[in-house]
Amino acid sequence: MGDQRNDGENNWNSGDGTGQMAQTWMFMMMMMMKSTIRLYADDCVIYRKIINNADIKKLQKELDRLGEWAVENAMKINPSKSKAIRFTRARVKDPLNYSLMGTLIPEANSCKYLGIILRSDLIWADQVNYAVKKACEELHFTMRILK
Repeated sequence: MGDQRNDGENNWNSGDGTGQMAQTWMFMMMMMMKSTIRLYADDCVIYRKIINNADIKKLQKELDRLGEWAVENAMKINPSKSKAIRFTRARVKDPLNYSLMGTLIPEANSCKYLGIILRSDLIWADQVNYAVKKACEELHFTMRILK
C-alpha cells in the first residue's frame, strides 16, 4: 500500500508516514474477505478459484464489500483501471460480469502483474516476446556504445 495520507479532500497521496492508518484498514479488509488479496505498492490483486456459480456470487459480494469499505473509509478506487481476467485453457463463452462500485470491470485477455505479462490461456508467448524485444534493445544499445 505504501506511504499514503488523506489530504482532507478524501484523496490518498504519498505522504509523511500517516499511511499506517490506510495499511491497517486494508489489512482489516483483507481479514474479512475469503478471496486471496495481494498488495504491492499501491496495486491490489483479488483472486478466487471459481468452480461454480456460487463462487462467482461470492467474489462479486466481496467486490461489493470492498467498494462499500472504500466509500466508508474515504478511499478512492478507480474501477476503470481494473481488469477482470479468467485463467483457464478451457473454452469459455460466458463473459465476466464483475462490477466495482457500480462500474463494470472490463474483461481482458492479458494483464501485466509485477512486470510479467499473464495471459488468460496460460501461454507465455507475450512475455517471451516482450523479454526478447527488451534484450534486443539492450544489445543494440550496447553495440552502439562499443563502436
